[in-house]
Amino acid sequence: MVDSRNGRILDSGQRMMIGDREFEWLEDNATEHLGEIDHLMLASSLPWLLPPVIGDLQSVNERMADRPGWRGRLGEKLRRAGDFEHWAAFIKSFLRLTELIARVADDVSGPATVSVLSGDVHHSYAARAELAAPGSRRQDRAEVHQLVCSPVHNYVPWFVKPAFRLGWSTWTAGRSGRWARRHGVPPLTVTWKNTCGPLFGNTIATLQVDGRRAEVYFEQPRGQTELEEVGRVTLSGPDTGEMAADQRVSRSVG
Repeated sequence: MVDSRNGRILDSGQRMMIGDREFEWLEDNATEHLGEIDHLMLASSLPWLLPPVIGDLQSVNERMADRPGWRGRLGEKLRRAGDFEHWAAFIKSFLRLTELIARVADDVSGPATVSVLSGDVHHSYAARAELAAPGSRRQDRAEVHQLVCSPVHNYVPWFVKPAFRLGWSTWTAGRSGRWARRHGVPPLTVTWKNTCGPLFGNTIATLQVDGRRAEVYFEQPRGQTELEEVGRVTLSGPDTGEMAADQRVSRSVG
């Protein structure tokens, strides 16, 4: 469990989602005994991976808010008005978390999946991440996903829903990424795409693991007593292999 809401550092030039001490704790726990686990789950109330266009917007806003004078003050007002508070708005922390996840996914004896479990964005989705892996030692590196479920959602106005959907557009994301680079946001070492959602309304997500296999499914209420499955995503790769249950276990960091 990562305290990504109350541990933030907002001082100019030192913006971090969590401080160095907590990040070191996270890194130590997430990389401990990797050969003994099937699945690593990192829980952060605020998503690591947003719809790419929205993530780029938050990263550019961080650069703007850090400028001196009226531009910085305007950027800070926009940050507060738009609730730009996710990992993308703390680019140093975003890159450090990405590097940690890549290190786990690339471990030669590591888990089959790495999942970041989040909520707090008033809708639900699953996204599959592709991490840059120069010199990778592992042919079947772990599958990495961002899984978001906001079970008791705040009302999402009708005109906001198209913006969330547009935020996943590959065409739009390519242009927003180039726009972010022009404004000084460093190149990212991860790309990601939507595999389920966005889902609006009250939703329950369930993560199921069976040995080296894992999947997530999303359900929404239909009436007072029934849940209907509205999406399912396989998280593990096709060649994850099998190991005895007494040899490897699932572990969540917390």
